[in-house]
Amino acid sequence: MKKMIFMDFLFDIFKEVYLDLPNENQFISPISIQIPLTIILNGAEGRTYNAIKSTLHYDNIDIDEINFSNKEIIEYLNQLDSSELKIQMFNSLWFTDRWTGMFNRELITLYFDFKKEFMNLNDKYFNAAINKRDFSQEDKELLIKEINKIVKENTNGIFKNVISDISEKDIAFIINTIYFKGLWDLKFDKAKTKEEIFNLENGDEKKVPLMFRSDYFQYFENNKFQAIKLPYIGKRICMYVFLPSKGESLDSFVTSLNNKSWNGWQKPFHERKGEIKLPRLKFRKNIDLSKYLTQLGMGILFDEKDADLSKLIDFDREKMNFYIKEVIQDSFIEINEEGTEAAAVTEVTLGIVPCSEDYRPPKPFKMHVTRPYFFAIVDEETGLIIFIGSVKDPRQ
Repeated sequence: MKKMIFMDFLFDIFKEVYLDLPNENQFISPISIQIPLTIILNGAEGRTYNAIKSTLHYDNIDIDEINFSNKEIIEYLNQLDSSELKIQMFNSLWFTDRWTGMFNRELITLYFDFKKEFMNLNDKYFNAAINKRDFSQEDKELLIKEINKIVKENTNGIFKNVISDISEKDIAFIINTIYFKGLWDLKFDKAKTKEEIFNLENGDEKKVPLMFRSDYFQYFENNKFQAIKLPYIGKRICMYVFLPSKGESLDSFVTSLNNKSWNGWQKPFHERKGEIKLPRLKFRKNIDLSKYLTQLGMGILFDEKDADLSKLIDFDREKMNFYIKEVIQDSFIEINEEGTEAAAVTEVTLGIVPCSEDYRPPKPFKMHVTRPYFFAIVDEETGLIIFIGSVKDPRQ
């Protein structure tokens, strides 16, 4: 498996979110963002294709290899699913083939087709459920219920209403869900969980429930932080916890995150006896990723005029164009004495824009833990980081 294929993008997107919202807990699933964007990559052309590929750090990788690597990731995660450790990923595509609306004070209907080759790629590499539906405003409530039902079923009921509305210009959704539930290899004793002080960055103190365990752990420390691995049953997946040293900020730690530093931190872990106190916590996030993806170089994808998705949809470019309206991720994390439950759903919305008569798209060209802390849920076999997060205040 090309396990490093998306590591740089993982840290890029997390840092964009973290630095924009520095006073909040953060939690995302970067692989749940990568998969639907890779699906879109297969439908992009020209500058749009190059922008997506560069942002995902796929620059020097052939598209077939990119697709195969993502296929392996999806299959690998789903085969980990067992009675002791639950993990599953699901992809779905929901689309229509016509749009009716007002344009230049007239009611018009535009027709288009999602390309068969694109649909075949979705089935072959991403195992996506393909759903052609009526997106009309008259029937949208039925479609909303159907999509939300599928998301609910694939996230153990955590997300019930990820789609609340379908606007007039929505013509497709690409949705990825990922769900994880793992029991600790050695559980925390609930009787030892106590309310203790958590020191906030502004100097305030809060009492939070701190779980306690004393044992031999995979651990290392340097002058910047302490780090520990907490394995789930089977020890294939672990939670890594990094606690910046006193006098060091979580901001500095997150800024230092990249593929090179992360890989360099793997070797020093060694078995050592000690104790861990870790906050029990539970929170949700809803993040519009569109601006962060734009800042990372993918802005053309959200441009009504310049986005080029001509390998995804067969349409008359003189009459219409298609673009990505938004990329949103909902996420959830709960950490307690038994283990961890986590989930994310990423929704990519495709929109249509009718073109004025004098508009012509440009010709495409090709360009070649008692303090705020960071955590990630990682598959130990491959190094794949499944979830990544930071906690400023466990009581948020």
